Amino acid sequence: MSRHVPSSEIIAAARRYKGTPFRHQGRSARGLDCLGLLAVSFMDVGMAVDDETNYGRQPELFKLKAALDRRFIRVPRAQHFHTGLVALFYDISWLHVGLMTGNNKFIHSRGPEEIGPGVVEHILDAKSWAPRLLRMWRHPQMEW
Repeated sequence: MSRHVPSSEIIAAARRYKGTPFRHQGRSARGLDCLGLLAVSFMDVGMAVDDETNYGRQPELFKLKAALDRRFIRVPRAQHFHTGLVALFYDISWLHVGLMTGNNKFIHSRGPEEIGPGVVEHILDAKSWAPRLLRMWRHPQMEW
């Protein structure tokens, strides 16, 4: 039986990467993309991760949603914003994921390389992020 991990441990692991530069398909403290931040944060606390790095830079919404549906448990809208949830953001020209950290905030890695701030924590504000929030999931090993 796998261990269930409190969301506070997941968030603490993700926050240790704050300031890590953005790197497409990155999976280390030298550089992380948004999916990489999820993968290393979950792995750091002993959670199972079926990680893939064979994705391009062009957004593939249906492919990403399908992958998240296979790996995680979709959360109904009424339960959104719970700490530790995986959030999927969508805009016409980009896709993005992050982890909800509580108090209407999320942590994520923003790019592109050499320009983006890397791993940062933001408020899910009504002007930029909240309107682009598409769906949320939880890791099956996360305490709920």
